Amino acid sequence: MSIPISVGVTGHRNLRQEDLPRLRQLVRDELQKLQKLCPDSEFIMVNSLASGADSLCAEEALDLGFRLVCPLPVAEVVYKQDFSPEELTVFERLRSQATEVFVAPDTEDGTPNRHFHFRQAGLYVSDHCHVLLALWDGSEPKPGGCGTAEIVDYKRGDGRDDGFVIHIQTPRNAVPNTVPPSARLLEPETGGLEKLLKETNEFNRDCKGITKEKALVDMPEKPNVIRSLERCYARSAAISRALQRKYLHTLRNIALFCVLLVVSYTLYDEGELMWMLFCYAAVLILYYCVYRRVLRGKYHENYIRYRMFAESLRVQTYMTAMGIHENVACHYVWSQKQQTLWIRTAIGSLTAGKVNGSISADKLCATWLDSQLAYHKSAYQRNHRKDRLCSMITSAMLCCLVILFVAVLVLEYVFTAIMEAQMLGIILRGWLKILWSGISAVTLFVSSYYGQLSYSRKSDDNAAMERLFAEASQKCRSGKNDAKEVLRQLAREEIIENGNWASYCMENTPTFSL
Repeated sequence: MSIPISVGVTGHRNLRQEDLPRLRQLVRDELQKLQKLCPDSEFIMVNSLASGADSLCAEEALDLGFRLVCPLPVAEVVYKQDFSPEELTVFERLRSQATEVFVAPDTEDGTPNRHFHFRQAGLYVSDHCHVLLALWDGSEPKPGGCGTAEIVDYKRGDGRDDGFVIHIQTPRNAVPNTVPPSARLLEPETGGLEKLLKETNEFNRDCKGITKEKALVDMPEKPNVIRSLERCYARSAAISRALQRKYLHTLRNIALFCVLLVVSYTLYDEGELMWMLFCYAAVLILYYCVYRRVLRGKYHENYIRYRMFAESLRVQTYMTAMGIHENVACHYVWSQKQQTLWIRTAIGSLTAGKVNGSISADKLCATWLDSQLAYHKSAYQRNHRKDRLCSMITSAMLCCLVILFVAVLVLEYVFTAIMEAQMLGIILRGWLKILWSGISAVTLFVSSYYGQLSYSRKSDDNAAMERLFAEASQKCRSGKNDAKEVLRQLAREEIIENGNWASYCMENTPTFSL
């Protein structure tokens, strides 16, 4: 699998014994609903393994085949002091079944005390899950708190479009007159979670059978998180390239169909070949069938989506390898937030885990900056050459039209008799009109084909990115700047450029136009 569906957990410790069977059933039901929505995906649970709600959820998740990723608030030896002997037995059992156990990195700045560390673990869980499973009594959050209410508030706060929370109403021990356990989904927009999970599962389904691997960074002991990012990058890039080929093939077919329609109609009109009507109808039907197939296959849309994802993963791999714990997909502009939500949550899920050590900024400069500088130089030359080719073809076709116009003018007024000569049952005037229409159609649709590929815009972007990487390389190697901060800013610029590329490519969706 490529993108694991990640379920985070936050909840109360002091649960009532009489509620445990009902809570277990509710948790299990909600997890199974998610699994049913995403049959092609692997599931993980991000869980700090505290006693009470965390332990209960971890047991149910393991029983359903989830992998367990456990960010602890403090070092394990310190954390264990929070548990009673009975609770410690449960913790040790769950910990032994976890895929990864590590201390959560800090999300905020603050005084490094116990309260701060527990809050950071909760925020980490929230940031690295598709949906937060909250066993919570609905109490109000306190500013800067580290409890369940505060983590739910963080997940849903500030208009976050990824603030999906499955709230399981959970009474706390020794609290009278409480509402009995029940479950409900809290989401910013109705149907938002289902749409997000289906988009993610669609990618995982498309990845089936693809075993591409690509090493982006060289580290002595490469963490699993980096390997997962690299593997997902390679597969996303492979799918996007395959879809790009289908998209280009589609554009060529559409251009060809339009030319054939013009030619068949002209042969019917000027050549009075009645059977050309049937050819026209056959081409039109074939054209429509191909177009409908393109719509169903979503070649163009998914090519852009998966290319955006691949580029985001590449940049994220470099940032994570350098020890920067931030989600680069957060840098997409506001208008693209909904479009890139699945990318942001996928990266959060893929980066849930321990990252041992980091690559030096100098080494990353050679790995990242030099390779991208070479890429944009090459891409600029390639796209600029194709843009010039488009202009040359269009100019050549226009020259042919001018020459043809002059020839027709001379023949009509000087050699009138020749225009009435017949060839294969059609007079020369008719053949010249057919040729004129054909050249016009080819000129129009060649220009349209290359125009939709935006080679001019792409070459401009490549030139701009080439300058950006050259400047970043100079800054990093001059010794006068904080290389880590330069690379962080560069990551932001790359993501913005990636979003710009996607925006103008989206405008060139294949259309059924005549």
